[in-house]
Amino acid sequence: MLLEVANEFEDARKQKGRELTRSEKTAISGKATENIIRDHLLKKNLNVSRTRVHIDQEGIEDMEIDLLLLKSGIDPERKSYKPDEVDSVFEIKNNAVTDQTTKTKANFDRIKRNLKSRFAFVCLSDRTTYTYRVTQKDLGYPVFELVSRVRSRGPWMESRAEIKAECRRTTRTGQLAMWKTGSWNDLIDYLRS
Repeated sequence: MLLEVANEFEDARKQKGRELTRSEKTAISGKATENIIRDHLLKKNLNVSRTRVHIDQEGIEDMEIDLLLLKSGIDPERKSYKPDEVDSVFEIKNNAVTDQTTKTKANFDRIKRNLKSRFAFVCLSDRTTYTYRVTQKDLGYPVFELVSRVRSRGPWMESRAEIKAECRRTTRTGQLAMWKTGSWNDLIDYLRS
Protein backbone atom coordinates (compact mmCIF):
# COMPACT_ATOMS: atom_id res chain seq x y z
CA MET A 1 0.00 0.00 0.00
CA LEU A 2 2.91 2.33 0.75
CA LEU A 3 4.13 1.77 -2.81
CA GLU A 4 0.68 2.66 -4.13
CA VAL A 5 0.79 5.99 -2.29
CA ALA A 6 4.25 6.60 -3.79
CA ASN A 7 2.70 5.99 -7.23
CA GLU A 8 0.27 8.84 -6.54
CA PHE A 9 3.17 11.20 -5.75
CA GLU A 10 5.10 10.13 -8.84
CA ASP A 11 2.02 10.53 -11.06
CA ALA A 12 1.30 14.00 -9.65
CA ARG A 13 4.90 15.13 -10.23
CA LYS A 14 4.77 13.89 -13.84
CA GLN A 15 1.41 15.56 -14.43
CA LYS A 16 2.57 18.91 -13.03
CA GLY A 17 6.06 18.68 -14.52
CA ARG A 18 7.64 19.87 -11.27
CA GLU A 19 8.20 19.01 -7.64
CA LEU A 20 5.12 19.22 -5.45
CA THR A 21 4.54 21.88 -2.81
CA ARG A 22 4.15 20.86 0.83
CA SER A 23 0.39 21.48 0.73
CA GLU A 24 0.05 19.42 -2.47
CA LYS A 25 1.96 16.57 -0.83
CA THR A 26 -0.26 16.72 2.26
CA ALA A 27 -3.42 16.61 0.17
CA ILE A 28 -2.17 13.69 -1.91
CA SER A 29 -0.88 11.74 1.07
CA GLY A 30 -4.12 11.80 3.07
CA LYS A 31 -6.58 11.23 0.25
CA ALA A 32 -4.47 8.59 -1.49
CA THR A 33 -4.02 6.67 1.76
CA GLU A 34 -7.77 6.67 2.42
CA ASN A 35 -8.57 5.57 -1.14
CA ILE A 36 -5.96 2.82 -1.20
CA ILE A 37 -7.00 1.38 2.16
CA ARG A 38 -10.65 1.59 1.06
CA ASP A 39 -9.83 -0.25 -2.19
CA HIS A 40 -8.01 -3.00 -0.31
CA LEU A 41 -10.94 -3.40 2.11
CA LEU A 42 -13.31 -3.64 -0.86
CA LYS A 43 -11.12 -6.43 -2.27
CA LYS A 44 -11.83 -8.27 1.00
CA ASN A 45 -15.57 -7.95 0.25
CA LEU A 46 -16.21 -5.54 3.12
CA ASN A 47 -19.09 -3.10 2.71
CA VAL A 48 -17.26 0.20 3.22
CA SER A 49 -18.34 3.73 2.35
CA ARG A 50 -16.95 4.97 -0.96
CA THR A 51 -15.92 8.42 0.25
CA ARG A 52 -15.76 10.55 3.39
CA VAL A 53 -19.17 10.60 5.00
CA HIS A 54 -21.39 11.86 7.82
CA ILE A 55 -23.59 10.11 10.37
CA ASP A 56 -27.12 11.51 10.76
CA GLN A 57 -27.14 11.75 14.53
CA GLU A 58 -27.50 14.80 16.72
CA GLY A 59 -24.17 15.67 18.30
CA ILE A 60 -22.03 14.22 15.50
CA GLU A 61 -23.79 15.23 12.26
CA ASP A 62 -21.13 17.87 11.56
CA MET A 63 -18.22 15.41 11.74
CA GLU A 64 -16.67 14.23 8.49
CA ILE A 65 -15.63 10.60 8.85
CA ASP A 66 -12.84 9.04 6.76
CA LEU A 67 -14.48 5.67 6.30
CA LEU A 68 -17.30 3.51 7.64
CA LEU A 69 -17.78 -0.22 7.64
CA LEU A 70 -21.49 -0.48 6.93
CA LYS A 71 -23.88 -3.20 7.95
CA SER A 72 -24.85 -5.74 5.33
CA GLY A 73 -27.15 -4.48 2.59
CA ILE A 74 -26.50 -0.76 3.20
CA ASP A 75 -25.73 1.30 0.07
CA PRO A 76 -22.04 2.33 0.27
CA GLU A 77 -22.44 5.17 -2.27
CA ARG A 78 -24.36 7.52 0.03
CA LYS A 79 -22.87 10.58 1.75
CA SER A 80 -24.60 10.10 5.11
CA TYR A 81 -25.83 7.19 7.22
CA LYS A 82 -28.16 6.52 10.12
CA PRO A 83 -26.51 5.22 13.30
CA ASP A 84 -28.10 1.77 12.95
CA GLU A 85 -26.47 1.36 9.50
CA VAL A 86 -22.93 1.72 10.88
CA ASP A 87 -20.76 -1.15 12.10
CA SER A 88 -17.35 0.53 12.46
CA VAL A 89 -15.90 4.04 12.28
CA PHE A 90 -12.38 4.55 10.88
CA GLU A 91 -9.77 7.24 11.19
CA ILE A 92 -7.14 6.73 8.49
CA LYS A 93 -3.72 8.38 8.41
CA ASN A 94 -0.67 8.00 6.22
CA ASN A 95 1.39 8.67 9.36
CA ALA A 96 0.82 10.50 12.62
CA VAL A 97 2.39 13.87 11.83
CA THR A 98 1.04 15.57 14.94
CA ASP A 99 -0.70 14.53 18.14
CA GLN A 100 -3.38 12.40 16.49
CA THR A 101 -4.05 10.50 19.72
CA THR A 102 -5.69 13.44 21.50
CA LYS A 103 -7.73 14.55 18.50
CA THR A 104 -8.84 11.05 17.47
CA LYS A 105 -9.70 10.02 21.04
CA ALA A 106 -11.90 13.10 21.42
CA ASN A 107 -13.63 12.35 18.09
CA PHE A 108 -14.13 8.64 18.83
CA ASP A 109 -15.41 9.45 22.34
CA ARG A 110 -17.86 11.98 20.89
CA ILE A 111 -19.15 9.44 18.37
CA LYS A 112 -19.32 6.72 21.03
CA ARG A 113 -21.57 8.93 23.19
CA ASN A 114 -24.00 9.20 20.27
CA LEU A 115 -24.06 5.74 18.74
CA LYS A 116 -23.04 2.17 19.38
CA SER A 117 -20.19 1.34 17.02
CA ARG A 118 -16.74 -0.17 16.78
CA PHE A 119 -13.71 1.96 16.02
CA ALA A 120 -10.42 1.55 14.19
CA PHE A 121 -7.45 3.89 13.82
CA VAL A 122 -5.48 2.79 10.75
CA CYS A 123 -2.02 4.24 10.16
CA LEU A 124 -0.24 3.25 6.96
CA SER A 125 3.24 3.72 8.46
CA ASP A 126 4.92 5.34 11.40
CA ARG A 127 8.31 5.64 13.00
CA THR A 128 8.72 3.42 16.05
CA THR A 129 10.33 6.20 18.11
CA TYR A 130 7.98 8.99 17.05
CA THR A 131 6.78 11.07 20.01
CA TYR A 132 3.22 11.20 18.68
CA ARG A 133 2.97 7.58 17.49
CA VAL A 134 -0.60 6.42 18.06
CA THR A 135 -0.91 3.32 20.24
CA GLN A 136 -3.94 1.38 21.41
CA LYS A 137 -2.86 1.93 25.01
CA ASP A 138 -2.86 5.72 24.62
CA LEU A 139 -5.87 5.96 22.29
CA GLY A 140 -8.09 3.48 24.11
CA TYR A 141 -9.37 2.12 20.79
CA PRO A 142 -7.98 -0.45 18.33
CA VAL A 143 -4.94 0.80 16.39
CA PHE A 144 -3.63 -0.88 13.25
CA GLU A 145 -0.20 0.36 12.16
CA LEU A 146 0.47 -1.44 8.88
CA VAL A 147 4.17 -0.63 8.44
CA SER A 148 6.69 0.31 11.12
CA ARG A 149 9.92 2.08 10.30
CA VAL A 150 13.04 3.41 11.96
CA ARG A 151 13.65 6.38 9.66
CA SER A 152 11.69 9.64 9.81
CA ARG A 153 9.24 10.43 7.06
CA GLY A 154 10.75 12.36 4.19
CA PRO A 155 10.87 12.70 0.41
CA TRP A 156 12.18 9.11 0.23
CA MET A 157 8.62 7.95 1.02
CA GLU A 158 7.35 9.51 -2.19
CA SER A 159 9.43 7.23 -4.41
CA ARG A 160 8.80 3.55 -5.10
CA ALA A 161 12.52 2.91 -5.65
CA GLU A 162 13.51 4.55 -2.37
CA ILE A 163 10.79 2.72 -0.40
CA LYS A 164 11.99 -0.60 -1.83
CA ALA A 165 15.58 0.28 -0.92
CA GLU A 166 14.50 1.20 2.61
CA CYS A 167 12.74 -2.17 2.98
CA ARG A 168 16.06 -3.91 2.25
CA ARG A 169 18.16 -1.64 4.49
CA THR A 170 19.22 -2.74 7.96
CA THR A 171 20.24 -0.53 10.85
CA ARG A 172 23.62 -0.66 12.61
CA THR A 173 22.11 -3.16 15.05
CA GLY A 174 21.05 -5.47 12.21
CA GLN A 175 17.35 -4.63 12.51
CA LEU A 176 15.31 -4.04 9.38
CA ALA A 177 14.74 -0.33 8.78
CA MET A 178 11.10 -0.89 7.72
CA TRP A 179 8.76 -3.86 8.02
CA LYS A 180 5.14 -4.96 7.70
CA THR A 181 3.61 -5.39 11.13
CA GLY A 182 0.94 -7.99 10.35
CA SER A 183 -1.74 -5.53 11.48
CA TRP A 184 -3.51 -5.68 8.12
CA ASN A 185 -4.62 -9.25 8.82
CA ASP A 186 -5.53 -8.24 12.38
CA LEU A 187 -7.68 -5.41 10.98
CA ILE A 188 -9.50 -7.76 8.59
CA ASP A 189 -10.10 -10.28 11.41
CA TYR A 190 -11.39 -7.48 13.66
CA LEU A 191 -13.80 -6.20 11.00
CA ARG A 192 -15.12 -9.67 10.25
CA SER A 193 -15.67 -10.59 13.92
